[in-house]
Amino acid sequence: MRHLLIALSAVLLLGMCTSCSRVVLPPFKRVPADQVDQAQLQTAERVAFRTLSAWRDGQFGPLGDDYSDVMKQALDSRQQRAAQESIASFGAFESLEFVEALSSDKDEARHIYRFRGSFSKSKGKQEIRVVMDVRGKVSGFWIKPWRSVMR
Repeated sequence: MRHLLIALSAVLLLGMCTSCSRVVLPPFKRVPADQVDQAQLQTAERVAFRTLSAWRDGQFGPLGDDYSDVMKQALDSRQQRAAQESIASFGAFESLEFVEALSSDKDEARHIYRFRGSFSKSKGKQEIRVVMDVRGKVSGFWIKPWRSVMR
């Protein structure tokens, strides 16, 4: 059930999320900067950058080995194209900057990496959120307007 929720979250929450309050997330705590898994952070950053750059350039091929099997199935080429269309109002993806890592109080092996993303038509930054599972695979990915407090 948890994998299904993550896959559905990835598909349904890509783009501007207007119904985020309906998704129940477990409480998360900020990971101290000196305890952030640097290898996992680099993977999250690399995957987000490559994925958004590919979408910006009209490339919607199969997801790579950095993604979980559930995400690969959920974000097929058609869903990737739909995701890009849903974030088109932000403009073309330009860059991202790491802000914080969070872990769940209930599942410390799952981490959320939050980035501020720059897009060509947006005056403000957008949140690029990458969820990494216990195996170091991307199990959640979405873009939404930035908020200091994660919801």
